[in-house]
Amino acid sequence: MRGELTVEEYMAGLGVDMLHAGGMKRTEDLAEMCRVSRGKSVLDVGCGYGKTASFLVKKYGCEVFGLDISRRMIEGARKKVMEEHVRDIVHLLLGNAESMPFKDESFDVVISEGTTVFLEKEKALKEYVRVTKHGGYICLNELSWRKEPPRRAVERAFNDLQGVQPLKCEEWIKLLVDSGLEDVESRTYRYKSFSWDVIRSIGLHALVKVGVKHLIDSRIRRWISRQEAVFHNYSEYWGYGLYSGRKP
Repeated sequence: MRGELTVEEYMAGLGVDMLHAGGMKRTEDLAEMCRVSRGKSVLDVGCGYGKTASFLVKKYGCEVFGLDISRRMIEGARKKVMEEHVRDIVHLLLGNAESMPFKDESFDVVISEGTTVFLEKEKALKEYVRVTKHGGYICLNELSWRKEPPRRAVERAFNDLQGVQPLKCEEWIKLLVDSGLEDVESRTYRYKSFSWDVIRSIGLHALVKVGVKHLIDSRIRRWISRQEAVFHNYSEYWGYGLYSGRKP
């Protein structure tokens, strides 16, 4: 039997180009918290298949750089930006968020959705701050514990969600403050794996494909079942938040 699916294999196999909490509605909220606007340069850390990068360019008229450690996702993102006719404004690079290939103070805004939760957080935030211009913003959309989780929940999250290590909401805020950011703001929500915002963001075609694959592919069934069990069994603890701060 082949090994368990990775996130990029799951997304590529189903044509799903977005998995972050809250869907594109929260991306829009995050962009507003970060003061994204025409002419600004934005770095999308963990850009995945390019949905956020394409959205930001088309809605706000900014220039976006997308960084991801997965070659497969970068290749998928290149196809996405071509389909969306934004390939001249979205620049995609393969790289590690904890050691980024950018000069100091390169961007007005650094955004990360569902990525920092997998990283060595202090190291990643140090890099985010380094590449952000003075007066620029760093904004995160990340899974968060709504209250102190039992040890079993933490272990299940790490093992069954491919290494995810959430912080409590107040710990995410402290991380931004300790990184030297000012005007730190947060908005927190109860996590729902299938909200209407997520469903609208994924799209009908992808949802139908998920249903069909679930019926015929045992690896897809196992992947979904393990993920959903973690969220269902510990639903009272799961949330997510939008967190932003300004580099002084």
